[in-house]
Amino acid sequence: MLPTNFSAGTLRGFLDGINQVSVHSIHHHFIEARLRLRRMSNDFSTWLEEEAGLKEVGEAIERIDIYTNTLEGVRLQIARIISEAIN
Repeated sequence: MLPTNFSAGTLRGFLDGINQVSVHSIHHHFIEARLRLRRMSNDFSTWLEEEAGLKEVGEAIERIDIYTNTLEGVRLQIARIISEAIN
């Protein structure tokens, strides 16, 4: 894993980051996190639920099916969910 210059402190910052990071970062935080940290969830949902207090938004992202989407498709769905939460 390589660190990026992206860090989210707000939903807008999270959305900006999601739209700019590589699909490798999406894979790392959305798929590998479950294995790496032995979690039942991904890093994005965990952050949204625990740090931002947005349980429903985190749960919506958790429901994204990684088996029927490309990583770019996962990115687009995450961005849509976050955009709807902002508005």
